[in-house]
This record gives sequence, structure tokens and C-alpha cells, in this order.
Amino acid sequence: MNQIDRSGLIRLTDAEAAIPGPPGPHSVSFLQRGTLNVKLSLPVHPNQQTPHTQDELYVIARGSGVLVHDGRRDSFDAAT
Repeated sequence: MNQIDRSGLIRLTDAEAAIPGPPGPHSVSFLQRGTLNVKLSLPVHPNQQTPHTQDELYVIARGSGVLVHDGRRDSFDAAT
């Protein structure tokens, strides 16, 4: 989808296919509207990140893991 599209369909497989993968980036931006930037990430274990300046929302499409944030550990998986 591009900036002038008002609606559309984003397929997970299409976004996933756009990720360069190892040894390059593990994510791709697939929707941008104003300050909203939606990315698909396929992290490589172990995935350790530093805090980001932009708000984030995680949607788990498949797999599982543990998110460590603000001193807490939250388990997650695609089924919950």
C-alpha cells in the first residue's frame, strides 16, 4: 500500500516476503499513515532490543516468546 491508498488488503505472506532477512534487516515497514508506521518483524533468537522512542504495539501472528519490559516478563504466543 502506498501513501495515497485509502484502503486495502495487507497479506502477512506479502509483507514477510519483503523482509531481506539474515544477514540484513529482520523487519519491513508495510503501512505508513502520518506518524503511524506499521512494521512486520521476524526476529532472530535471541532478539534483544533497546527502548524505542516511538510507541509500539506487538501483534503475534505465530510463535511464542517472552517480552521483558519495565522490569516485567510477559510470556506470549499466537493463541493467547
